[in-house]
Amino acid sequence: MFVTALVLAAGTSARMQHQNKLLLEWRAKPLIAHTVDHLLQTYVAEIIVVVGYGAAQVRAALQERPLRFVMNHRYAEGLSTSIIAGLAAISDKAEAVLICLGDLPLVAAAEINLLLTRYAQAERATIAVPIFNGQRGNPVLFNRSHCAAMLNLTGDAGCKTIIRQHEHEVLEVEMASDHVLRDVDTLEAYAQLVFRTNRDY
Repeated sequence: MFVTALVLAAGTSARMQHQNKLLLEWRAKPLIAHTVDHLLQTYVAEIIVVVGYGAAQVRAALQERPLRFVMNHRYAEGLSTSIIAGLAAISDKAEAVLICLGDLPLVAAAEINLLLTRYAQAERATIAVPIFNGQRGNPVLFNRSHCAAMLNLTGDAGCKTIIRQHEHEVLEVEMASDHVLRDVDTLEAYAQLVFRTNRDY
């Protein structure tokens, strides 16, 4: 199965007082580098990073990695514009698209591969969502058949509407840890990440 990963890395990090959260240092490299490096160890066939706010710095943080960058000039209009920009660049071979937030440094390659494997084994699912203790997280895998609907998204809501409209086609994949819930959207979340690292790792 040919899977394209779209890494959404164009936002303004508004809840970080416009300090680019993806460039915050953690375990000796920027958060975005952890997210991408984990993806590089998975079954995904191509990785496209959608940049916008602070594009040059994000590119520099990911230099010398086998991926492609797409510029989203409309990044200030919300998450949907990054999804649309990324979809325009995916391979014709892509059978499914993994929508991955750039600030998921804890999600390991094995967890992503579990999501991809369970989806490939499912007969009727067109969407695969990781869950932990009943709570849905990220990244989320979509069959290419949903791309047309994604191209009509607006604002900052992402693909939640599409998921709700196709609940009967959603495969929930239970994860062994809460990594899929731990995006780093605020300075508090970043502080918790650093504290957790010092305590548990």
